[in-house]
Amino acid sequence: MLDAPYELPSDAKVDVRTLSRIFNNTSGTYKFYWFLSLLDLVCLRNMTRFTIRDIASVMVAKAWYPRVYFRLSFGFQEKLSTIIDELHRRDRDNQISKQSAAIANYLINSDNLTSQMCRDVTGIVQYRFLNPWLKTSDDSQIAKRSRSFTNQCLYAICKDSNGWFYEVNPCWIQYLRENYQFLKDFAYWHLLQFLQQRNPNVPNIVNKLVATDERPAMNKQRKFWAQVMADQQGVESLYTGQILREMRRCDLDHFMPWSFVTHNQLWNLIPVEKTINSSKSDQLPDLSLLPKMAEIQHRAIHTFINSGGKADALEDFCDLGIDTATLLSLSDSEFLNLYTNTYTPMRQLAINMGFETWHPNNSVII
Repeated sequence: MLDAPYELPSDAKVDVRTLSRIFNNTSGTYKFYWFLSLLDLVCLRNMTRFTIRDIASVMVAKAWYPRVYFRLSFGFQEKLSTIIDELHRRDRDNQISKQSAAIANYLINSDNLTSQMCRDVTGIVQYRFLNPWLKTSDDSQIAKRSRSFTNQCLYAICKDSNGWFYEVNPCWIQYLRENYQFLKDFAYWHLLQFLQQRNPNVPNIVNKLVATDERPAMNKQRKFWAQVMADQQGVESLYTGQILREMRRCDLDHFMPWSFVTHNQLWNLIPVEKTINSSKSDQLPDLSLLPKMAEIQHRAIHTFINSGGKADALEDFCDLGIDTATLLSLSDSEFLNLYTNTYTPMRQLAINMGFETWHPNNSVII
């Protein structure tokens, strides 16, 4: 996605200047997901005429990943997030994947997304989106004027015996298809700014907007802990107290779940049994474990350095507001304070966002 906004590609046939103003006044995520969905319908599905169910399904699909997997707030009382929460609650068999194209196909071809939900998702955005071209807040006038493509507006709002549908202005189709990636990035950049304002303390929002099946490899992190295990003759498991002696038999657990932090920084990783990591999944740890977490981490840092490890391997800790030299000079209590000041507000924010606390049972204790 774009690192910074800049002008949309010019075109002699269409009014790009008006298109560039579509996100000037936004109070929810509707406009962003409406435009992103329209782009996909036109450019990826080759549809220039589509129904309210078509576009509502794609809107829900595109917003699914940041809402379900990362609990991002879309704004006060926004129905798009409410509908996603309801659909996710009903999806007890996990039929809905995290890939937006698959979700859209599922919703289009099922009755899970009801007609009322479709109306709630599209709401007034179908009218408000055309305001830059039609300059009126009268919805009936917007629909009427759109059908003659007044001022080169992007689409027409139409209705027949089967219900509402939308017809893309033919003069825009080539521009949308030729500039699809740019326009998508343009929309996501504005969506990112909007979500950052409503989720001010949430880390790494830019990587929580679009689903990916790949996470960065943790080869360096596993190498760090493998060296520590060898030099210490094992590392104590945070959750069971067992001594872990071979990294190849362990997983690296994200103490604060990856779905919250979306990074693999060393200060948040701890070796655990594979069954533990699977059971904990994306749930939150109990902070009563924090003193033991800090003890294991602090000892590992000094073991690594004392056995000849390079200090630049600890650069991840700089994100905690501390340089490597200071990190190595901290006492046990100072290191615990660093972790307490880092994790306490993070965990509370995660709870506020809807992340659940992990309560291990005897079946996962080895």
